[in-house]
Amino acid sequence: MDILTKLVSEHKEVGERMSFFKQSISVIDAEKTPNYVRDLSKFFQEYILAHFEFEESQIFPTVLTIGALEEKHLIRILQQEHISILDKFDKFRDAILHSGFHLDVNQMDELVSLAREIIEMQVNHAHKEDEELYPILKKLGFNLTQYK
Repeated sequence: MDILTKLVSEHKEVGERMSFFKQSISVIDAEKTPNYVRDLSKFFQEYILAHFEFEESQIFPTVLTIGALEEKHLIRILQQEHISILDKFDKFRDAILHSGFHLDVNQMDELVSLAREIIEMQVNHAHKEDEELYPILKKLGFNLTQYK
């Protein structure tokens, strides 16, 4: 499987998981909150952060080197979105660290709100990549097989 196919597949998988989390976050069982919050944090870490690291190290530099000005501008926008999502994730993690998984109602509300914001931001970001970045990668003849 080439890297573009892999990225598209990952976006679909992330989208499905995001949809699940988005629907389920509002019905958290108070007795299972520590596990749920830990699992959600782990999900953000494993899927979102790893995906960003890959894009920042493998995809974006290529487009910034050989892409047209408009394509480079898109990469700068995507990089800014990464920063915004990572800032929100830092707030989410800090809130968890400060609560020690013993959440009161206000802390839980804050975590739910932050998680929803992260999910919404990531879904919008992934859509932009699907619609705008992948066609650029195809057009540029990006060597996708080197990242199998």
